[in-house]
Amino acid sequence: HKMRLTQPVKGQEAKLRGRQMRSSTPVDISEAREKRTRQLQYSREIASGNSSKGRQIDSITRIVVQSFRNLIKCERCALFLMDESTNELYFKPIGDPNHSARVKEIRFPATSGVAGWVASNKLLLNIKNAYHDKRFNPEIDRATGFRTR
Repeated sequence: HKMRLTQPVKGQEAKLRGRQMRSSTPVDISEAREKRTRQLQYSREIASGNSSKGRQIDSITRIVVQSFRNLIKCERCALFLMDESTNELYFKPIGDPNHSARVKEIRFPATSGVAGWVASNKLLLNIKNAYHDKRFNPEIDRATGFRTR
């Protein structure tokens, strides 16, 4: 069901009339359209994965991770899941088939590393160089064979 706007949100009025808001930085329209097309494609893939009753959490996780990786154009990414019964975060490496295939799952305390800090504090965190941050746990890189950048 579609949501209907009765009152335009501040700054949305121009969009409702068909005019885009101006930005101080130039925008490459074709790149923006391509990005939006990718976003829609990946969101459809994720939605179709969630609607299929036969899919297991591993399949859904793989779709989410691969789609997000493609969306933000990065080498690797991971979706950390919380195991409440053991108070651990865990993920299944997806990426390098030669190394990741050997590591089925990585688990660590929910308070450990950058992911543990984010989960414990429920805050976003962007680190420019993980190896210079005291919260970073290099053991994960050793286990996966990937060096976090």
